[in-house]
Amino acid sequence: MNSWDVVIVGAGPTGLVAAALFEKIGLRVALFDSETSGVNEPRAVHFDDEIMRIFHLAGVGLEIEEISRPIFGMQIKNIQNDILMNFSREGAGENGFNRAYSFDQPELEAILRRHVRQCKYVSFYEGFKLVSIVDEFTLDSLNESLNHPIVLNFEIKSEHNNRNEQFLAKYLLACDGAKSFVRQHFEIALTDFGMHDKWMVVDANLSEEVEIFNGVLQVCDELSPSTYVRTGAQRHRWEFMLKSTDVVKELIEDAEIRKRLESWIGLKSAQGVHIRRKAVYQFHALVAERFRKANVFLLGDAAHQTPPFIGQGMGAGIRDALNIYWKIAIVLNEKSKISILDSFEVERKRHVTLTIKRALLLGKIMKLKDWPLLKWTKLRDVILIIVNKIEVIKKILEKNTCPKLKGGNLIFGSHKLSGSVLPRFVLDIEGEGEFFLDNWALGGINLIEKSCSNEQGTVWPQKWGKCLKIRSELATHSILWKWMKLNGIEAFVLRPDFVVLEAGQGKDVNRWVKRIAEFLD
Repeated sequence: MNSWDVVIVGAGPTGLVAAALFEKIGLRVALFDSETSGVNEPRAVHFDDEIMRIFHLAGVGLEIEEISRPIFGMQIKNIQNDILMNFSREGAGENGFNRAYSFDQPELEAILRRHVRQCKYVSFYEGFKLVSIVDEFTLDSLNESLNHPIVLNFEIKSEHNNRNEQFLAKYLLACDGAKSFVRQHFEIALTDFGMHDKWMVVDANLSEEVEIFNGVLQVCDELSPSTYVRTGAQRHRWEFMLKSTDVVKELIEDAEIRKRLESWIGLKSAQGVHIRRKAVYQFHALVAERFRKANVFLLGDAAHQTPPFIGQGMGAGIRDALNIYWKIAIVLNEKSKISILDSFEVERKRHVTLTIKRALLLGKIMKLKDWPLLKWTKLRDVILIIVNKIEVIKKILEKNTCPKLKGGNLIFGSHKLSGSVLPRFVLDIEGEGEFFLDNWALGGINLIEKSCSNEQGTVWPQKWGKCLKIRSELATHSILWKWMKLNGIEAFVLRPDFVVLEAGQGKDVNRWVKRIAEFLD
């Protein structure tokens, strides 16, 4: 029987990125997918700069940059075409890349699948459908020992015959989508935040240039709000909320879609548009009550489903992968107690719940309805126009839509930087050459401190990770030195997922070592 450190079920973007990250640290992983190829139609169309940073860490960033299109802003308008708010997304953010991108999911998945097929430590089983999980152990405790591996039965379909194969896994990552077989098997319920609107999604190609906002456009309409984003040189995405009186069978006809697009791109362009995909979806706002059951973890749509208003659905799943891969690795490599895995649910559940609530808020703003005696839409328009003119508030709103991590034993929280994502730095590491700090920090919990700090001489345990002394006279160190000075710190602890565990002065390092030892050793 085949046995693996980690089995990943589902080869969408979340599962593929998880496999690529495990490859970076040399962990034996098996990735299973019921399909033999990626999606052939557009699905997700947006990701942000942090996700591009993760793609680069996973080894596919340059290829994905080639098929992605920078998004330079987002506008919110009313049905009178007045601009209520205008968010700029131009230029690189602290993650080192443009702050927003559009893309074509079939192209993105093709890159990820090709990369994973070439990985040394990942075995990619395509056309394998998970049909049963054998429970040879009781999952009453979140911290079950690894003495009882998870037994998985897969069905493999071929032209000539079907057969079944069995695999063992120390850990199971369920990346198997909104209808997750794994989640249903373990009877993990979903918390419903109450959005069940039906939307029609139209992906179309236009051979000619049209006058339309070159970014994300959200149109507020109490009857049928809509969204537009340009996803390529000739590719466009529209989303229209359907009214309760709409007849889906009629609206989905090509002629009706072209008629609806006339107000956006004109009669001539609408008649010549190539409709690549049309579908009616019911948007959801759902979060699993548990993200973990013993050695089984839910990631991506299996754990949460996000309305698309702020474009964070796919990104949330990829952040799940970044959060869990290194924690499993340090447990398997006996660098940490298994209890460190408790932090996955604590950190990701709060984070994604806040993200969903922000998406819901924008959705509610877009479809706000008037009452007989109170014109809510006019009040909304006035408030948004005023806020749009206040630069301080706009800068806060223009920051990345993803909140800081909080809670758990891997975020101390005594400094303002704790739980935040470290900007992307390039450093010259003595004896190793020039590296992105992201790559240097792989696989452990690391200490970075100014060369003049830590007079007590506290030794950072090599078992946990690396220690780096920053020297102001080195050109590639000076930028990080200045960042540390700006934030009033002499040292900080960096996790492999770019997150600052704690920050402070050199004299604090000894206290950090003692506290980290409590949950690692």
